[in-house]
Amino acid sequence: MSTGDHNQDYRSENGFPGHELRMERESKHLTLSQVATDLHLMPKVIAAIESSKPQTFHNPVFMRGYIRNYANYLGLDAKKYTVAFERLGTVNLAPPVIKSTNSVKQRDPFKVPFARGVSWLFVLTMLGVIFWWSQEQYRVVPSDASSLTATMTDIASESERLIDEGFLAPDA
Repeated sequence: MSTGDHNQDYRSENGFPGHELRMERESKHLTLSQVATDLHLMPKVIAAIESSKPQTFHNPVFMRGYIRNYANYLGLDAKKYTVAFERLGTVNLAPPVIKSTNSVKQRDPFKVPFARGVSWLFVLTMLGVIFWWSQEQYRVVPSDASSLTATMTDIASESERLIDEGFLAPDA
Protein backbone atom coordinates (compact mmCIF):
# COMPACT_ATOMS: atom_id res chain seq x y z
CA MET A 1 0.00 0.00 0.00
CA SER A 2 1.51 3.35 -1.05
CA THR A 3 1.54 6.56 1.02
CA GLY A 4 -1.19 8.03 -1.18
CA ASP A 5 -3.40 5.00 -0.57
CA HIS A 6 -2.75 5.21 3.16
CA ASN A 7 -3.78 8.88 3.18
CA GLN A 8 -6.91 8.08 1.22
CA ASP A 9 -7.84 5.33 3.72
CA TYR A 10 -7.10 7.61 6.65
CA ARG A 11 -9.22 10.41 5.19
CA SER A 12 -12.21 8.18 4.53
CA GLU A 13 -11.87 6.61 7.99
CA ASN A 14 -11.81 9.89 9.94
CA GLY A 15 -13.65 12.17 7.51
CA PHE A 16 -11.17 15.05 7.58
CA PRO A 17 -7.60 15.09 6.17
CA GLY A 18 -6.02 16.81 9.17
CA HIS A 19 -2.94 14.59 8.93
CA GLU A 20 -2.08 16.27 5.61
CA LEU A 21 -1.93 19.63 7.34
CA ARG A 22 0.24 18.19 10.12
CA MET A 23 2.62 16.58 7.60
CA GLU A 24 2.92 19.84 5.65
CA ARG A 25 3.61 21.78 8.86
CA GLU A 26 6.28 19.28 9.89
CA SER A 27 7.87 19.33 6.42
CA LYS A 28 8.28 23.11 6.83
CA HIS A 29 9.86 22.55 10.28
CA LEU A 30 7.17 24.56 12.05
CA THR A 31 6.09 23.80 15.59
CA LEU A 32 2.51 23.77 16.73
CA SER A 33 3.09 26.83 18.93
CA GLN A 34 4.76 28.75 16.04
CA VAL A 35 1.76 28.18 13.80
CA ALA A 36 -0.67 29.04 16.61
CA THR A 37 1.20 32.28 17.33
CA ASP A 38 1.36 33.28 13.65
CA LEU A 39 -2.36 32.60 13.15
CA HIS A 40 -3.34 34.16 16.50
CA LEU A 41 -4.96 30.92 17.62
CA MET A 42 -4.60 28.70 20.63
CA PRO A 43 -2.44 25.59 20.09
CA LYS A 44 -5.41 23.36 20.95
CA VAL A 45 -7.25 24.69 17.86
CA ILE A 46 -4.38 23.67 15.58
CA ALA A 47 -4.17 20.32 17.39
CA ALA A 48 -7.92 19.77 16.87
CA ILE A 49 -7.55 20.46 13.13
CA GLU A 50 -4.55 18.14 12.80
CA SER A 51 -6.26 15.40 14.82
CA SER A 52 -8.68 14.96 11.92
CA LYS A 53 -11.54 15.69 14.30
CA PRO A 54 -12.15 19.46 14.05
CA GLN A 55 -15.87 18.88 14.48
CA THR A 56 -15.24 18.34 18.20
CA PHE A 57 -14.35 21.99 18.57
CA HIS A 58 -16.93 24.43 19.99
CA ASN A 59 -18.00 26.48 16.96
CA PRO A 60 -18.08 25.03 13.42
CA VAL A 61 -18.33 28.42 11.71
CA PHE A 62 -15.14 29.66 13.38
CA MET A 63 -13.45 26.31 12.83
CA ARG A 64 -14.12 26.52 9.10
CA GLY A 65 -12.34 29.89 9.04
CA TYR A 66 -9.46 28.51 11.13
CA ILE A 67 -9.04 25.60 8.70
CA ARG A 68 -9.06 27.97 5.73
CA ASN A 69 -6.45 30.25 7.34
CA TYR A 70 -4.28 27.31 8.38
CA ALA A 71 -4.32 25.79 4.87
CA ASN A 72 -3.50 29.18 3.31
CA TYR A 73 -0.69 29.64 5.84
CA LEU A 74 0.83 26.32 4.79
CA GLY A 75 0.37 27.12 1.08
CA LEU A 76 -2.24 24.40 0.52
CA ASP A 77 -5.60 24.54 -1.26
CA ALA A 78 -7.88 26.01 1.41
CA LYS A 79 -11.07 25.17 -0.49
CA LYS A 80 -10.24 21.45 -0.42
CA TYR A 81 -10.01 21.44 3.37
CA THR A 82 -13.01 23.64 4.04
CA VAL A 83 -15.15 21.48 1.73
CA ALA A 84 -13.92 18.35 3.54
CA PHE A 85 -14.86 19.97 6.85
CA GLU A 86 -18.30 20.96 5.58
CA ARG A 87 -18.93 17.38 4.43
CA LEU A 88 -18.48 15.98 7.91
CA GLY A 89 -21.84 14.66 9.07
CA THR A 90 -21.60 16.14 12.55
CA VAL A 91 -21.04 19.74 11.41
CA ASN A 92 -24.08 21.98 11.12
CA LEU A 93 -23.21 25.19 9.26
CA ALA A 94 -26.80 26.13 8.48
CA PRO A 95 -27.81 29.53 9.77
CA PRO A 96 -30.12 29.44 12.76
CA VAL A 97 -33.83 29.91 12.24
CA ILE A 98 -34.85 33.40 13.24
CA LYS A 99 -38.46 33.89 14.18
CA SER A 100 -40.29 36.92 12.93
CA THR A 101 -41.09 39.58 15.49
CA ASN A 102 -44.43 40.20 13.78
CA SER A 103 -45.93 37.36 15.78
CA VAL A 104 -45.24 39.16 19.05
CA LYS A 105 -48.26 41.14 20.17
CA GLN A 106 -47.65 44.80 20.92
CA ARG A 107 -49.75 46.12 23.78
CA ASP A 108 -51.28 49.50 23.16
CA PRO A 109 -51.11 51.42 26.45
CA PHE A 110 -54.27 53.32 25.54
CA LYS A 111 -56.28 50.09 25.48
CA VAL A 112 -55.77 49.62 29.19
CA PRO A 113 -58.60 51.50 31.00
CA PHE A 114 -56.44 52.75 33.86
CA ALA A 115 -53.77 54.13 31.53
CA ARG A 116 -56.41 55.76 29.35
CA GLY A 117 -58.03 57.43 32.39
CA VAL A 118 -54.70 58.70 33.73
CA SER A 119 -53.80 60.04 30.29
CA TRP A 120 -57.05 61.96 29.97
CA LEU A 121 -56.72 63.32 33.50
CA PHE A 122 -53.22 64.55 32.69
CA VAL A 123 -54.36 66.22 29.45
CA LEU A 124 -57.30 67.95 31.15
CA THR A 125 -55.08 69.12 34.03
CA MET A 126 -52.60 70.58 31.58
CA LEU A 127 -55.38 72.40 29.72
CA GLY A 128 -56.65 73.82 33.03
CA VAL A 129 -53.19 75.02 34.04
CA ILE A 130 -52.67 76.67 30.64
CA PHE A 131 -56.04 78.44 30.91
CA TRP A 132 -55.34 79.61 34.50
CA TRP A 133 -51.86 80.84 33.54
CA SER A 134 -53.16 82.81 30.55
CA GLN A 135 -55.81 84.47 32.75
CA GLU A 136 -53.16 85.46 35.30
CA GLN A 137 -50.78 86.77 32.66
CA TYR A 138 -53.22 88.90 30.71
CA ARG A 139 -55.60 90.00 33.44
CA VAL A 140 -56.73 93.63 33.16
CA VAL A 141 -57.16 95.04 36.61
CA PRO A 142 -60.28 97.23 36.70
CA SER A 143 -59.41 100.64 38.04
CA ASP A 144 -61.50 102.71 40.34
CA ALA A 145 -62.17 106.26 38.92
CA SER A 146 -62.07 108.00 42.29
CA SER A 147 -58.71 106.49 43.27
CA LEU A 148 -57.32 107.46 39.88
CA THR A 149 -58.47 111.07 40.34
CA ALA A 150 -56.95 111.17 43.82
CA THR A 151 -53.66 109.86 42.51
CA MET A 152 -53.62 112.51 39.74
CA THR A 153 -54.35 115.27 42.28
CA ASP A 154 -51.51 114.08 44.49
CA ILE A 155 -49.10 114.11 41.57
CA ALA A 156 -50.18 117.65 40.54
CA SER A 157 -49.79 119.07 44.05
CA GLU A 158 -46.38 117.44 44.44
CA SER A 159 -45.29 118.93 41.11
CA GLU A 160 -46.40 122.45 42.20
CA ARG A 161 -44.46 122.14 45.46
CA LEU A 162 -41.30 121.08 43.60
CA ILE A 163 -41.67 124.05 41.20
CA ASP A 164 -42.17 126.49 44.12
CA GLU A 165 -39.05 125.16 45.83
CA GLY A 166 -37.07 125.50 42.59
CA PHE A 167 -36.40 121.83 42.00
CA LEU A 168 -38.41 121.80 38.74
CA ALA A 169 -38.65 124.40 36.01
CA PRO A 170 -42.19 125.54 35.06
CA ASP A 171 -43.46 124.51 31.64
CA ALA A 172 -43.53 127.30 29.11
